[in-house]
Parts: sequence; structure tokens; C-alpha cells
Amino acid sequence: MKTSKYHLHADSNRAIFYLTVVAWFAILLVYYYVVQGYPEKDLVDTDAFTRLVRVEQLAADRDWFDSLIPRSNAPYGETLHWTRALDILLLLGAGLLTPLLGFHKALYWWGIVISPILGVFSLAAIAWAARPVLDEEKRRLLWLIFLGQFLLVSVYHFGRPDHHSLLSLLFIGLLGCLLRLVLPAHNRPIALWAGLLAGIAMWVSVEALTGVVLVFATLTLLWITQGEGYRLKLAGFAWSLLLSSCLFVLLEHRPALLLQFEYDRISAVHIIVFLLAALSAWILRIFSRQAVWRRSCAAVSIALLDGLILWLTVPAFFKGPFSQVNPAIAPIWLNWVIEVQPLMSESTTTKVAVIGSILLALGFILWQFAVKTRNYRTEHLLTCMLGLLLFIPLTFYQIRWVYYCSALLILPLTMFLGQILAKVSEIRRSSLRVLTRAITIFLFLFGFLLLGLLLEGPANDSAAATPKTGLLCDWLNDPDNNLPASAVILIDMDYGPEVLYRTPHQVIATPYHRNDDGILFNHRVMTAANAGQAYSVISERQVDLVVLTPKSSEKVIYGAGENPGIFYNQLLDGQIPEWLVPVQTTEQIQEWFVIFKVVT
Repeated sequence: MKTSKYHLHADSNRAIFYLTVVAWFAILLVYYYVVQGYPEKDLVDTDAFTRLVRVEQLAADRDWFDSLIPRSNAPYGETLHWTRALDILLLLGAGLLTPLLGFHKALYWWGIVISPILGVFSLAAIAWAARPVLDEEKRRLLWLIFLGQFLLVSVYHFGRPDHHSLLSLLFIGLLGCLLRLVLPAHNRPIALWAGLLAGIAMWVSVEALTGVVLVFATLTLLWITQGEGYRLKLAGFAWSLLLSSCLFVLLEHRPALLLQFEYDRISAVHIIVFLLAALSAWILRIFSRQAVWRRSCAAVSIALLDGLILWLTVPAFFKGPFSQVNPAIAPIWLNWVIEVQPLMSESTTTKVAVIGSILLALGFILWQFAVKTRNYRTEHLLTCMLGLLLFIPLTFYQIRWVYYCSALLILPLTMFLGQILAKVSEIRRSSLRVLTRAITIFLFLFGFLLLGLLLEGPANDSAAATPKTGLLCDWLNDPDNNLPASAVILIDMDYGPEVLYRTPHQVIATPYHRNDDGILFNHRVMTAANAGQAYSVISERQVDLVVLTPKSSEKVIYGAGENPGIFYNQLLDGQIPEWLVPVQTTEQIQEWFVIFKVVT
């Protein structure tokens, strides 16, 4: 019995995918143990700890709409801008493991592995997304290029139960839908699926709005140049997005708060935006039989009218998700957050790797537009170009957008590598052909990264160290320390989430824009002119412990260098007021933390 060529190809692709998955986990595990430093650092950052605290509370209280974390911003509690989308995935995974491990450990371990598992789905999704664009052989290269995008891979690290891995998966899926929608065939069901994916992504985070913009821009441009078929797809996407977003707003908000405008998570304001978009897609049908220039004028005019309506009704929408942020926390926290820094503030390695890949991809796309005989469809090249034109400026503006840019770069880089390898395959001498192929792939994957490392200056020894907060939490949990059952702890905002997760105690400041009261409270205490002023502030919240982390970046946040007379410096200089008692701990803890007990 003969085996068909199809099944041979299917088996080969399956084997290569399995090998890629093995390599995926191997790379991430090496990073987890060698670079991140497991088990000392088991969870990546503050978001990971806060997410697990939030999910544990949901499991305990079973109140879907109540996202208040009462032990944060003590004694008032803190409400985050996050939604329940990732919470559901964490609960489902933890629920399956609970019979074996108990809920707390089940959630902990599922939180550690969820992002790498979502990464495996992303590897499958990128292959599906590229199917209309690349042949079978080139699709195998996709996975290699994906593994080479180290900034994109970073969102899938072990110990990172964070919504960015889910967002990346959804963005890749949306991109795959768009690559099918740009083809002349009438794929209206794909438009409906794309709208649903976009709606889910908006539920996860409103930063998914950029992907929505890409779909609207691409399909509108193709409607202008090619006619009614693309307007039908645009309308299908718009109405599907609107209806799914309405569903998720209902899921996320209490009935009494359905009409409340929130700009940092999906709310009624986004329903207004998507309703205008859906109505605009319907109105465009009037101009579908007009000349190209008339369709262009109609699209621009309707877009401007939509913008005017939004500016008159919800002007804060144009200020972005941070439009409702207290401006007082910008100079003392928000402006220092890594993900909102521009690309050019990053290391030389990062800049060279990102800019090099961008130039390579743009160069290839422009070359394809320039030649008479193109190797790829114009619609697909246009999609890649529009996506990069949207996300490249955003990436230079804030490094957080590099994940989307990296995902978009995978396709044109794979196209380019495929073209080069096709030329390499013409080399007659087999040993030289194999060697050239290996070197070409290696340079595509790691060339710019290695160049960046070579250009990188010496490591900055003055960089702030990361305190071993786990040691502090072990001490806080020790019953011999005679602490209150739930002590109120004044500690730098970057270490508050870990204290919340690992101990039963309360903290005041956490690094989230909705906790502006807690951030400002910490800052008022530490920058007070004298001990009396600091005590009057501390008394407002009945603080039990004051914890300093002198080796961290907190001294920069408090302006300790520019303001030597502030209360923070007084404590470090040994000027201890009578209402604070230094706490003796182990040498390991004292290396990182200075602890005081508040007495009255």
C-alpha cells in the first residue's frame, strides 16, 4: 500500500513542528534557569505576582465583578484596569491541577507555564497565518525566524502569567485572518471570525485597538482601489467586532456601570467607536461604484467626520488608555516605567537587533514593489507594509509595541530568507551549499543580535540591584516576629505585589496607574522634610512596618540624590525618630532591606 505524497508532507511538517516545540521549551528553560535565576526568581515581575493574587481572590470570593484587592492600597483597596480574560485561563488550568496539588500550588505552577504553552499555540498560529502567503517549505522557516525574535519570545517566558502572551497569540491570529481577507475571494466568514478575534483581544487589553486599526486601514485601502468586495468584508469585520465587544462589555461590567466610560479597559466608549466604524462601513456602499478618487474622498471624509464626532463626545479617547491617569504620578513613577520608554533609550543590542530587522524587512518589501515580477501577491506585501508603517513609529515611541512589530517582521523576513535560500540551492557543490545555507540562516536569526552585542559598551555597574524580596517575605511570615496577622507595610511599589502574594500582609503602593493614592502616599512619606511631617502622613493609614531597599531604584524615584535632606536619607543616615524602631534580621535580609517597626 503506497503512502500518498500529502501524508508524507503532513508527517514531515508535524515532525518539524514537534522539534520546534522541543527547541522552544529548551530555549525558554535555559533562560529561566540561567538568566532569570530560578528558583530564586520564579516569577518574572510585579504583574505576575499581582495576577496570581487577583485570581486567588476571585476563586475565594467568587464575585466576578469585584476586582478590588483589599490588601493593596491599605486600608482602601486597589482596583486594577485588567479584565477577566486571562483570569479565566488561569482558573481553568489551576482547576485541572487542583486535585493533584491543591489550588494555591496549582495556580502557581500553571502561572509559571501558561505563557510558554500559549507560545506553542502562537507557533501553530503563525504557520496557519502564513499559509496563504508562503509555500510549505518556506512555512518551516517561519518557526526559525520566530525563535530569532528574542523580544517577542520574551513575552512567553516561564514565570510570566501575563496577558501580553495572550495578546500576541490573538494578534497573530488576527493577522492570519487579514492575510486571507485581502485576497479577492469573498471570504466573509473569515471577516466575522476576524471581528470576534479582535473583540476578544480588546477584552484582554485595549492596546489591541492598534490591530483593529490595521484591519480597517488595509481593507479600506483595498476597497478604494478594488471595489465593493472589500467593503463587504470590512462591514462583516466591523459588525462582528461591535457585537462581540458588546458581549465582553456585558461580561466585564456590572449592569449599573455599563454606561461608564473607562479608557484603560473595554467599556461603553469603545462601543461608540466601533458603532461609528460599523455605520461608516455600511455608508461606504453608496460610493462603491464611484471612481477611485471619489471613493478616496468618501473614505477620508467619513473618517474625519467620525473623528469629529468622537472629539465632541469622548475627547479623552484621543489621549489613549492613560487619559484618566493622575498627572501627579507621571514624574515619580509612570515616566520611569520600562515599557513606556522609547526604543532609543534601550541597550545598543536591542536597538541594533530591532532596527536591523526593520530595515531588512522594509528593504525586501520595497524591492518586491519595485521589480516587475513579484514573488508574492501585492495584497500581502501591502498588508505587511501597512502593518510596519503603523507599528514602527509606535515602537520608536514606546518599546512596549515592539512585540507587535516583531510579529509583523516574521513574515517579510521569512519571505526574504526563502528567496536567498532559493539562490543558495543553485550552488552545485553540496558541501558548499549546505555550509552557505547554514551560515545564511544563522545570520538571519542572530546576525543583528551579535552585531549589537559587539557594539554594546561595558556593562553599567551602577545599575540598581534587584533585592531578594523572597527572603523578606519568609521573615514576614515567621510567627516569632510578633507581627500583626495582617500588618500594613510601607515598602517600595515594585516589591509590594510580591509581598501581597507571598504573605498575608497589606501594602500601600503598587506599580499601577489606578493606585495613584498609594504611590503618592509612599512618596509623601519618603520625601517629607522631617520626621514630624513623615509621621503625620504615616498616621493616616496606621502603618506597622517601614521597609527601605537602598540598593534598588527607589532612591531615584524619591530624588534622594538631589534632595539630601528628605526623610528617606535621614533614615539611611541613622537619624531615627523615636516612633520608629530598627528591626534586627538576618545578614542576608539586612544586605538588601532596612526595616523599622512603627510604635505609637
